[in-house]
Amino acid sequence: MNDFRRERHGERVLGLVLAAALAALAGCGGRGAGGAASSDRTASTLDTILARGKLVVGVRRDSPPFGFQDANGDLWGFDVDLARAIADRLKVGLELAPVTAATRLEKLKSGAVDMLAASFTITRAREEEVDFSMPYFADKQAFLVKADSPVSGYLDLAGKTVGAVEGTTAIENVRVVQPDAGISAFKDYAEAFAALKDGRVAAVASDSIILLGLIGGDKAGYKIVGKFGYEPYGIAVRQNDSKWRDRINEILMELWEEGALQRIYENWFGGRGRFPAEIDFAMTTYPKGKR
Repeated sequence: MNDFRRERHGERVLGLVLAAALAALAGCGGRGAGGAASSDRTASTLDTILARGKLVVGVRRDSPPFGFQDANGDLWGFDVDLARAIADRLKVGLELAPVTAATRLEKLKSGAVDMLAASFTITRAREEEVDFSMPYFADKQAFLVKADSPVSGYLDLAGKTVGAVEGTTAIENVRVVQPDAGISAFKDYAEAFAALKDGRVAAVASDSIILLGLIGGDKAGYKIVGKFGYEPYGIAVRQNDSKWRDRINEILMELWEEGALQRIYENWFGGRGRFPAEIDFAMTTYPKGKR
């Protein structure tokens, strides 16, 4: 057999080997590294929720007024009410799973929760790891300082230490607007607030409504200053599950168009709410259209 025939023969043998390997994979359901069949990998979280009869939502318990825990261990807040409204629309039960800013991404990606309603700012960097719904809330970042502090914004924080919570956008945002400030990262807002009380930090950086919740709506000994930036909140789901994300978006738009979402806003941030605040946000809904 000459060299040309040997080469052609080798190609045919290699092709047969590859075909046999592919057939074997198809015969065992195309299982991947996790042992799940390819059909399992394409199943939507929405189908799982409906079959289970329960929606598991990751919410904060250290971030009033969006998510916080009372003395009895019960969870309350704007995001908690939103999660309950979504579960009601799906006609399923609701399980609330506490998460922190540092753990929420891993909780979602590992499958421990079906979605995150956890005062989670939509960023392009985060969208490389999870998918987001349309924004359901938006705020600005700001600084919480003592009432007698001379700080009025990020320009006054050069050479000073700012407290922020691990896993939040505040850390990077402060580095951008005031690179001459030091940053102390804390596990949660309670620790950051304690550091401000003790004088270990000159300010605590976060979204303005979270800072309002941190002081319980009572501004007697503290003030919120220096609003900047834009923080749109979205519900996070695992990547590549458009069926689930689209259903969430559909529910959010229904809640907005029917006024239910505005009532949740009023309950928490209205004049008679627990945390009265001026909220400058309106959801832009998509036309219903026809298929």
